[in-house]
Amino acid sequence: SSPISGIPIPVGTTVLKFFAIDQSNNNEAIRTETYVISDTTPPVTTANPAGGLFSDTQQVSLTANETATIYYSTDGNDPSVGGLNTTSGSSPISGIPIPVGTTVLKFFAIDSAGNQEAVKMENYDVVSVSGTWIGSYSTNLLAETPLSLELVQIGATVEGTYTDKAGDFGIFGATVSGTNFDMTITSSDPDCPGSFTGTGSIVGASLEFTFIGTNCIGTHNNGVGSVTYQVGTVLDYGLKNPSNLSLNDTDLLWSDLSEEPIKKMPVTGGTPLALTRYLGVPMVMNIQGNDMYWIEYRPEGATSCTPGLSQVLNKSSLDGSVTEKLATGERCAHEKANLVIDNDNAYWITSTASPDEYSIQKVPLDGSSPTIITSSLLPIDTMARGANYLYWVEGRFPDPGVIKRIPLAGGPITEIYTVTNGITGNLIVEGSDLFVAEIVYPYPDNYRILKIPVDGGSSTVLATLAQDPIPLKITSDATTIYWFSGRRVFSIPIIGGSVTQLTSLDYNAFDIVVDATSIILLSGDGFTDTNAVYALPLSGGVPSVLATDLFMPYSGAITVSANNIYITEGDHNMTWYGRIAEIPRLGGEVTSFITGITAANNPMVTDDVSVYVADGGPILTIPIDGGHAETIVREELALLQGIKELATDSVYLYWIGVTDTSIKRAPVDGGLIWYLTYTDEGKNLITDGVYVYWIEGLNTIKRVSISGFSAMTIATAGIVSDIITDGTYIYFTDVSTNAIQRVSINGGAVTDLAALHGSTVWASLALDSTHVYSISNIDMRKVPKAGGTPTILIEGGFIFDIYNPSSIDVDSSNVYWTEFDGGTIKSHPK
Repeated sequence: SSPISGIPIPVGTTVLKFFAIDQSNNNEAIRTETYVISDTTPPVTTANPAGGLFSDTQQVSLTANETATIYYSTDGNDPSVGGLNTTSGSSPISGIPIPVGTTVLKFFAIDSAGNQEAVKMENYDVVSVSGTWIGSYSTNLLAETPLSLELVQIGATVEGTYTDKAGDFGIFGATVSGTNFDMTITSSDPDCPGSFTGTGSIVGASLEFTFIGTNCIGTHNNGVGSVTYQVGTVLDYGLKNPSNLSLNDTDLLWSDLSEEPIKKMPVTGGTPLALTRYLGVPMVMNIQGNDMYWIEYRPEGATSCTPGLSQVLNKSSLDGSVTEKLATGERCAHEKANLVIDNDNAYWITSTASPDEYSIQKVPLDGSSPTIITSSLLPIDTMARGANYLYWVEGRFPDPGVIKRIPLAGGPITEIYTVTNGITGNLIVEGSDLFVAEIVYPYPDNYRILKIPVDGGSSTVLATLAQDPIPLKITSDATTIYWFSGRRVFSIPIIGGSVTQLTSLDYNAFDIVVDATSIILLSGDGFTDTNAVYALPLSGGVPSVLATDLFMPYSGAITVSANNIYITEGDHNMTWYGRIAEIPRLGGEVTSFITGITAANNPMVTDDVSVYVADGGPILTIPIDGGHAETIVREELALLQGIKELATDSVYLYWIGVTDTSIKRAPVDGGLIWYLTYTDEGKNLITDGVYVYWIEGLNTIKRVSISGFSAMTIATAGIVSDIITDGTYIYFTDVSTNAIQRVSINGGAVTDLAALHGSTVWASLALDSTHVYSISNIDMRKVPKAGGTPTILIEGGFIFDIYNPSSIDVDSSNVYWTEFDGGTIKSHPK
């Protein structure tokens, strides 16, 4: 009966029709009212389960209270419509994986009226002590050391073993209460017994702990540690930025940033075998007895230089079997590498910056700690040794050069002589005299060879030279002083007399040494086709060629043993390639004495017999079982600019330069370089032996015949992260559409095989005969090569760098991969 109230009118358009009948049964005509209620209320989304602390991985569902599209992220950053870190779907969304560790789930929904919910957040901490934990520890007695814990939790009890890269091993035990624990550590190493106690806490996927205790080293009163839970089986750990992982039969090979930058290891794990060493640019050498002492410059940051250079003093047996590091130091300001050896010590120059300070360091040959014997704010660039004293020059033109000395047995420093106008070249000692080349100032420049008594006193002008020739380096035997100037070589008797031009070379000289019968010269323009080693009679004449085809000997150092000549190759201002080459004393084939890899994280590929690595610009080959790294590609543009992509089919090497982005090839054993085609920002270079394939820019897959020249577009996608081929199809990941796809190597329709996780930033691929394997910054999955539902192998928990994709490979039973930030090599059943 009238009135009627409370008729609900919902959001949207409602047509209300009504009529009335009075007591006399009179019918009112039907009337209509239309109500349009705008929807201005955003949806409300809830997560199930809500955030909290869990003992196992979770699957989370997101549900809105009305019809809506939900957007979410799991990387800790806010999701957004169309964001690369964002996954979306119609409400409800289920099965969002929450792995071991801390996951920040952020989400919002947008309803059909366009109302957008504010971003919500749920934090999930999944704690699972059982498994492998990798990290580090440090104490007042030990620097940070990589540490591996193998732990099992049964109830509140945790038991396991620990090992570390320092060689220690033992038992780890703890009692857990919530996320806190009390622990004991007992060493099982008979060479270093001890025990420790401590406390810690579990925060997501991390164990943080402190400890105290005593072992063979002493009392550790402030130990701290932090380890992270690992997914997958850890095969090696404590690595710095591992990459370039590949399988060779039953071995894994990879590169990392270490003193042994290329390694291999059985797929079952074990002690890695170093295939080559890290090598900077050798700058100077000195032979004593059966050993060579040498200095290399490295392109790594020193604390007082920005950017900095460091240097390493090494000792190598002349049979090449053993090399050991004696000392490291900074090289911020001194211009020249200089090295002096006596029976007990090596002497070298180090320098720091702001202000520039130069030091001479005495390094015991027995491996004990170095000491600084003198420091100066004046430049120190050259030293020499007499029978009882070490001599050096402080000062650099146009400042005077002060010659000083100190007894080799230790004692006071004394000044011997001041070279009024500064010196050029170096200082030498012969008998009872010092010899140095002086710059005569003011202009026009003249140069003088001075002879100075080793105990000080008045100098003798041995020779006065015109502006040209400039004596760049002087050396001597018992009767004569020798030097070179540009292309010309000169001499003068030690007792004085006329300057004699001994010969003229086709190219500038880099270094000069003298033995009992000859003057040995290194000369060239710096590139391989002109560099040569010459022998010149002591009386002069036409030099004979001992060796040619040397590689960038800009550092210009030669030393001679009874049987061989040794030459440094490389340039620390250009390519950072380096080698010490060995040549028979009477001439012959140039072979490697000391080689290695300098550049960091460069492309590397393998075949059944060799590892190939682009060491900045040159491409080197290393035997698969280890040995000398020999240069096989020396393309001039690549030398100066570097190589960023490398592939091989075991017949040819294919590469793309950093600046010269054309694709080129050369035989794997060296030879003619062949141009294939031009690319614009080409990357992810691969080959099947018939074609070379690559990603052009962000979204185009191309190929070219291994003979060149015309490139073909195979497919265009959104953002292509990786490509791989089985010779029939190209398989690739598109992280803009979050899909694993394939296309015929001849082009055509693109087929979706499976989805990637929606927050994927990159995804790397591997193949076997039946499946495609994908590892991303989110998870690891596999999908049949013909497509289908993916199998999730690991639901996250990786320790990756978002800008450095993992390397991945597979064999008959396992998937293997690198974790760049985690410093690990891992495996998992496939």
